[in-house]
Amino acid sequence: MIDLGIKYSRKQQEYFYPKKPARIRLMPKGRRTGFTYGASNHIVEENLEEEHRGLWVDTVHGNIDRYVERYFMPKLRKLPNSWYNWNKQGKELRICDSIFDFRSRDNPENIEGFGYDRVYINEAGIVLKGEKGRYIYEQAIVPMTADYGDDCIQFIGGTPKGISDKSGTTHKFFELCEKAKTEEDYLLVHMATYENTFIPRAGVANVKRDLPHGPARDQEYYGKFVQGTGDIIKKEWLPSTNDRIAGNKLRFWDTAIKDKEHNDFYAGALCTYDKTNFQIQDIVRFKELWPKAKEIIISTIIADGKGITQWFEDSSAFGTAIEDLRTDPRMHGYSIKQQAPKGEKFVRAMPWVSRASCGRVSLLYGAWNNTFINECICFTNDDSHPHDDQIDAVSGAWQVMGKTKLRVR
Repeated sequence: MIDLGIKYSRKQQEYFYPKKPARIRLMPKGRRTGFTYGASNHIVEENLEEEHRGLWVDTVHGNIDRYVERYFMPKLRKLPNSWYNWNKQGKELRICDSIFDFRSRDNPENIEGFGYDRVYINEAGIVLKGEKGRYIYEQAIVPMTADYGDDCIQFIGGTPKGISDKSGTTHKFFELCEKAKTEEDYLLVHMATYENTFIPRAGVANVKRDLPHGPARDQEYYGKFVQGTGDIIKKEWLPSTNDRIAGNKLRFWDTAIKDKEHNDFYAGALCTYDKTNFQIQDIVRFKELWPKAKEIIISTIIADGKGITQWFEDSSAFGTAIEDLRTDPRMHGYSIKQQAPKGEKFVRAMPWVSRASCGRVSLLYGAWNNTFINECICFTNDDSHPHDDQIDAVSGAWQVMGKTKLRVR
């Protein structure tokens, strides 16, 4: 047998190879606990020994190729080439006689159609969220396990995303985890971030540092189910001041041209970071259709000056608009760039919110302060808040600053 170097943490071993058989296995977890990596190990290891028909369901289509390349292929490439094949276009992985289909929440219509005796749901807190998530599980996934009955095993793991959705309907992931407390053929294994023994302790500490005490840390670090609460960002963490921080600046724009989100606000946050303190110096927020929105954005850019780079949320829906902006003669000499958001809105916000809880974030005094603070104190862990456009703009600025490693002037 070829040594693939596969290892599991104690909690992963308990989950993937339990002493007592379990048909539905649930793992509510903190960030960076290695569920995706462990699941890829389990798939490769199990399917070298047995033949299965499997389904992997993820959050978005774009993640699938990255996961296969980063988690599956390093192990598979140790095997003879004839033992495996990855069909990138069809999103089909073959290991010996086994076949695994990879599908995503953003294309639920592609999930249905075949029978499976192995199902892996990655990031279940997102995949099973809301009515769409309930439909995916109850109407798409479960019927495809019927052919195999009790021989079908479901592996469902992810960071919890609240107990109920905006309508008050119980989150499907929470519902399944609650059911596991009484059902004989269910297995419930909680795994906090610190229980992943394969990441450096400094990495564990960084995850904890980026989460303020309270609901955010309970959910994202300890993997606990937390009911939607507006107690994530406290008003006292966002003091206003007339003292301007000297440092490199940038403005990040959260755009409103998105699929099914045409009623969103545009928001542009001008931020500065001096490697110790983070300051939000201005936020422009409005709701207009293009091209009127374009005129407001151009006026803001000109007022900021050519020395301030303008970053925009990178999205396919905004592609035409950004080109229209760049080619406008008034924008000659201005720096306009794009950045793809990394992670969901809540996760993106937590690093700067954590610093706010430590007194390292301030607002430069302005008429926009109250609107921003009101949005912050309503911000929830389960996306049940009314708006987050300004928060997302600040989060985008923070991510770009971390990426570009800005230095103080």
